[in-house]
Amino acid sequence: IENHWVKGVPDRWPEVGEFLLNHTGHNFPLLSKLSHKRAIRALVTILRDNLDPKTTEIGLTTKSLAGLVFSVVVGNKILKEEAQLMATHYCAQLDENLLEDIEQFAKKALVEDCDEIKKSLEEISSHPDLSREDAACIHLARAASTSPAQISKTILSEITPILKPAQIIELMVWLSIQQLMHRLNCFYNAVDTA
Repeated sequence: IENHWVKGVPDRWPEVGEFLLNHTGHNFPLLSKLSHKRAIRALVTILRDNLDPKTTEIGLTTKSLAGLVFSVVVGNKILKEEAQLMATHYCAQLDENLLEDIEQFAKKALVEDCDEIKKSLEEISSHPDLSREDAACIHLARAASTSPAQISKTILSEITPILKPAQIIELMVWLSIQQLMHRLNCFYNAVDTA
């Protein structure tokens, strides 16, 4: 099954970057540092499949914004820049203030009160490019991006009526991929400075 899954996926740079650019709109330059072909093919396949516009339940712009939230929470400038590039790629008419507003939201303390969560969802969804579902994804991404995650019963009680289970799962998978990319980035930064 693995061979079928990774069929046609390159395993070395710069072919990897070109393949991802053609399939996802971003080349993920961090992958240029990897040398194990099987790991490269697996990561490229994961990124290709998770950024497929035909299969996403939450949308690629929302995924990019969730990635932006994650990158701000963990303090990863490289991931932050990539998330911003991806968001502007997936939504060409993106409101110029949206990225800054999402970044500021990610820097704030997580709200726990039902009324505060509702107010936060309203603020986020007031952007012309975002729906209530997008706002719920962004809010859930903020709660899930801390270590350990801070997904409380209160947050779930406000988010789950808005999002379908498939959307929540897709978001959590995407944040897991962001965590993987963050760890790879930290590892290669340490190697490069050693």
